[in-house]
Amino acid sequence: MPTAEHERPSRQGAHAPGRPWLLIIASLLLAGLALWTGVQYRRSAEREQRLRAEIKQVYLEAETLRSAVAQLRERATLLKQQAGALTVERDGLASRLEKVEAELASLKTRRGRNAGRR
Repeated sequence: MPTAEHERPSRQGAHAPGRPWLLIIASLLLAGLALWTGVQYRRSAEREQRLRAEIKQVYLEAETLRSAVAQLRERATLLKQQAGALTVERDGLASRLEKVEAELASLKTRRGRNAGRR
């Protein structure tokens, strides 16, 4: 009968390959890192998209405000011109009023003289 030593192959000369645990752990870590990187990339891409939309909205609002400012400046210029024209008209009317009042005063003076002569 063969002995137990003869039935099993000797491990002294031949090294039986075991599982490469270091390689398995490194692969799992690499897969986890790749997954984490993918998630972060997606979050960054979504954030970038939101920021681009926000920037677009800000540019639209800025353009609206620029248009409103331009319209208000035009209106202010028009109002200044109108105010200047009204000032000139008022000054003209005031001058005319002074002349009419002077004429009236001179007429009253003449009337008073003519009434005293009668």
